[in-house]
Amino acid sequence: MDKAYLQGIITTNMQVLAVSDAAATHLGTTSLQNAATNSVADAGSRISMARRWLKSKFCLDVTACPPSLGPGFDICQVICGSPVSGAAFDQAFRNQLVQFYTDEIAISQVVLERGCDSQVKAAAARIIKEDQERIARLLRCRIC
Repeated sequence: MDKAYLQGIITTNMQVLAVSDAAATHLGTTSLQNAATNSVADAGSRISMARRWLKSKFCLDVTACPPSLGPGFDICQVICGSPVSGAAFDQAFRNQLVQFYTDEIAISQVVLERGCDSQVKAAAARIIKEDQERIARLLRCRIC
């Protein structure tokens, strides 16, 4: 359970990192630009934590490489389903981040209930709290 959770944290945060990094320059709302920048840093920290614990607790060495977005990649197409920009892109990005955080809360709640390792359970509780705060901030963000 704990091992699968840590692997899930890596997977989810790799997606957050890739989308936030690619979207940061396209966002028109300053608060969302800040959210994207903070998401990149926070995702990197969570990936590092999960990698360290997988290695120390489960003797599993994981190489975590951000997904390649490649040349010609259109973040607007990926997030919105069409090459839009402006408020529609900002809204779609915000919704995508809220979904990532909602998913991370869901897997964290499972490990809180069924996990074995006290450190991993404490991290799950912290992640739930942090993600709930992130979702609240994102939902307060006004998109013009």
